[in-house]
Formats: sequence, C-alpha cells, structure tokens
Amino acid sequence: IRELAILRVAWRTRSGYEWNQHRRMGGDEGLTDTQLRAVPEGPSASVWSAAERAVLTAADEMIDHFAVSDETWTDLTSWFEPAPLFELLFVIGGYLCLAAVLNSIGLRGDIPEAS
Repeated sequence: IRELAILRVAWRTRSGYEWNQHRRMGGDEGLTDTQLRAVPEGPSASVWSAAERAVLTAADEMIDHFAVSDETWTDLTSWFEPAPLFELLFVIGGYLCLAAVLNSIGLRGDIPEAS
C-alpha cells in the first residue's frame, strides 16, 4: 500500500527519480507488473482492490485539493485502522513534498509515458 501511494504521487508529479526508485521497490513489495503498469491509469484501473482504489483516490485528492474528501476518508476508514491511515496520509504528503523538491532542483529522471 505504501509503495502504491508513493508511485501514484511520483506519476502524478512527474517525479522520475521517485518513480524509478519506487517502481523497483514496489515490485519488491509485491506489486505485479500489471499493477505497476496500471499506476498511471489511477483508481479507475480494473486491477485494483477496493482498498487500493481508495489509496489511489486519496493520493489524487491530496495532490489536487490538498485534502482527502469526506467520501474517500469514510472509504479509507473501512479498510485501515487510524494509525496506518494517518501514516498513509503522511507518506502521501511527504512524497508530494519530496517530488516538488526533486523536480525543482532538476533531479527529475525519466518517467515513461502512460501506456
């Protein structure tokens, strides 16, 4: 779940450095090649479980609105206890901040086009 959230942030922010590092790590943590290829499609891809879809939606909302919607929050609480849920939000926020720094200093790296 953690790597999935990071990969969505990396994709949405076009942070090639984050994408390349965490694509490998996501595979090491059990994300399949099919799932890794579906990250650019986001929560609408058919490969995701309901919990994974909620995580991807949370990442998108934090990027787009700087907050998770009430609907997504309710969905997340059906899958995660409070402590892991707060950790998820900090992971998304932290990697969003890191992407901004890396992109700003020119440490972009290559990121593939959506397939």
